[in-house]
Amino acid sequence: MTAARVGDRQEVGTVVRRPADEDTFVIPAAWRRWVVPRRGGRVPAPAPPDADTAAADAAYVVARARSSTALRAGRGDPGLLDPAQAWLDDPATAGPLAAAATAALIADELNWPERRRYRVLVETWAATHGPAYAAVAAVHLADCARIAVGTATPAWVPPRYEHPHLLPVARALLAGASDDEYAAARAGLAGLRSGPRPERRIAVSFLLPTEHDWVDADCAAVVHQNAHPDTVAQLAMAAGTTRQLDTLRSALGRWQLEDPTLLYTMVDGLGPVLTELLEGGLDSRVGARGRRRIMAVLATTPTDDAFRTLLLHRGVDRQHAAGQLARACRRYPVRAARLLAEWDDDRLTDHVRAHPDAAAAALPMLTPAAADRLRHAATRPTGPAAEVRGPAGA
Repeated sequence: MTAARVGDRQEVGTVVRRPADEDTFVIPAAWRRWVVPRRGGRVPAPAPPDADTAAADAAYVVARARSSTALRAGRGDPGLLDPAQAWLDDPATAGPLAAAATAALIADELNWPERRRYRVLVETWAATHGPAYAAVAAVHLADCARIAVGTATPAWVPPRYEHPHLLPVARALLAGASDDEYAAARAGLAGLRSGPRPERRIAVSFLLPTEHDWVDADCAAVVHQNAHPDTVAQLAMAAGTTRQLDTLRSALGRWQLEDPTLLYTMVDGLGPVLTELLEGGLDSRVGARGRRRIMAVLATTPTDDAFRTLLLHRGVDRQHAAGQLARACRRYPVRAARLLAEWDDDRLTDHVRAHPDAAAAALPMLTPAAADRLRHAATRPTGPAAEVRGPAGA
């Protein structure tokens, strides 16, 4: 179908299909480094380390374990020392719990920064035993981390303080695993959901966000448990349905949206249904950086609600909303022409002149009054921008 000129009269209500790219949600490349990938998500899983690197890392971990001061001196909880010794006797056949116990005892002796330290441990387990083994060992290590060497077991430690780089690495590996490997991980992790501690169940849901029944159950439970905000955030990064988001809404602090890992991982899992929560974040005590990120997500979201939210906040928060509204207009020019005409916004004139084809495509979707405003904008002299007045007739 040939696009009509904006000044041409057309019958209002004629069905014109919007461009496909205005309805497709794509996460910008700049955000992807913050996203914890999920299986089937919008962000692809990273490639695993090459075989030579994995082998060298594994050899280093074994060497450090054999020379570990804690292990050689027999310091620590027997619940860790005994399985760690079994791992040292034969790392190839020792189970995930033994690997986790060893890692808990030697982690501080590995000569790597914390982020690399735990990434290497999980990748080493995956390279030598597969991603299912690595995922199970990662959950066990989160448990073993609660057992300080030579001290009693603390009742609970927030996820942020028990190796924050551990479970995300395991989840990324599962996101790129084969179907058989993923099924094996599910079978191994299912048994770890038993027991009184909700943190372990939530860790399993975080690793396997595709298990909607598990995530549903954890979301329903956490809102009644006065859970630590870090635990709620971990579960929010597993959410993938509107029902799960609605259940968590009361437990998730809007201020937590300032965390880019949480925000962009939720964007990956939930997409456009996140708009209402983000709008609430703009009305709360979110800092300038958080507001800027939220506005950027709204500008990337291909829905009318997201665009209208930017319009609403343009007059209140010029510092962040105006620039993101301009980006949304460039990214979704047909939607912008339609909604700017509905709102009788003075940005409409410049937009129509910059995107005449988009304006022509939007014209048949408009009410008669909005269509007249769009046609008039094509001939209106350019003037200084005025305040957003809101929907015409409001």
